[in-house]
Amino acid sequence: RASQPEAQRVELTEEESERIASSNGRSLINEFWGNYVAFVIDPVLRTRYVLRGPCSTLPCLHTRVSGVDIYFSWMETSAELFPSSFSIDWQHLARLLIGPMLSDRTGLNEVREILPGFCDEVRGKECVRRCYWNPIEIATSNPIEDFWMATASLRNAISSATHAWASRMPRILHALSGG
Repeated sequence: RASQPEAQRVELTEEESERIASSNGRSLINEFWGNYVAFVIDPVLRTRYVLRGPCSTLPCLHTRVSGVDIYFSWMETSAELFPSSFSIDWQHLARLLIGPMLSDRTGLNEVREILPGFCDEVRGKECVRRCYWNPIEIATSNPIEDFWMATASLRNAISSATHAWASRMPRILHALSGG
């Protein structure tokens, strides 16, 4: 059985850091997968890039209070800091009763979530959200035509990912669903 990768903390080299900064964070998604939110600053363009990893389960929420952009992971924290700053998004909450949906809306009008693989480009008072990671582009860019090769590749990817996620835990329960 082949050696499996272990989840680990990554220390970036100067070259990797420069490549990430010069790509506005895009190379981070291509080269490093993990549970992260990254903040990249371009002092020349006076732009901040707030990027959530494509497989990140760490929440990344954004609000603007008194002209200041604030990024945080837990609603409870923001409620303690800004108790009267938010209003309920009743339309979104009503829509959630139908069933789950993929959206950057959070149930509060003033708070949006950066979805996995997305990036906020913040320049002054302007904030533009961009999709940095598109699984459809990846799936169509280099398809595996041979069924058995695709099966082996999928099995290896699932095994490697499961091992990496579980490597720091004493036990794991894993479920895979799909068509």
